[in-house]
Amino acid sequence: MQREIASQSARIEGFASRTPPFISFDSDFTQSQGFEAKIQVNLVSDAQCPAISFLRATPQGNAKTELHLEMQRTVVPNGSNMAGRISGYEPSTGGLGLIFVNSKGEAVNLSPYLQMEDRGAGFVVPLTLKTSTEETGLIIAMVGPDIAKTLAERREKDPEDYFEKLMQDVPVLRATATTVKVVP
Repeated sequence: MQREIASQSARIEGFASRTPPFISFDSDFTQSQGFEAKIQVNLVSDAQCPAISFLRATPQGNAKTELHLEMQRTVVPNGSNMAGRISGYEPSTGGLGLIFVNSKGEAVNLSPYLQMEDRGAGFVVPLTLKTSTEETGLIIAMVGPDIAKTLAERREKDPEDYFEKLMQDVPVLRATATTVKVVP
């Protein structure tokens, strides 16, 4: 969850498989703070929850690893490109990695699509759905030693195994995420 809080304003971004926790949080926040927060809810499937647990377990980083993930579009038509940019990356802290987690929780390494730039990277990834229904994917950017190599070697299909072993195999220094909807 990302947060930005000032004296009379707050921007909060979070992930959940259902909206009721955010509705309760919004009400409680307004009541306790005396103003409304701007809350962005990224809905994920239950199968993507191991990825959310992975995000929660990664450190918040420091000034050199303050990642920001910006997507060109959050709704992408099937057959077109998903494009975005990662900023706030310092190469001396480790490698930069990028994955797409589909609604079944399966992770796909997108690191080969990263085009390194000063303090970040851009990416353009062609997307093709194999089904006729929309897909909400979770895009995760991360920093860690040899992270691109580690992501390329991942073979686990089960989401819990994938993210548990990723945390064991490499010290991820910081990770950030957002969601993208791919529509037929």
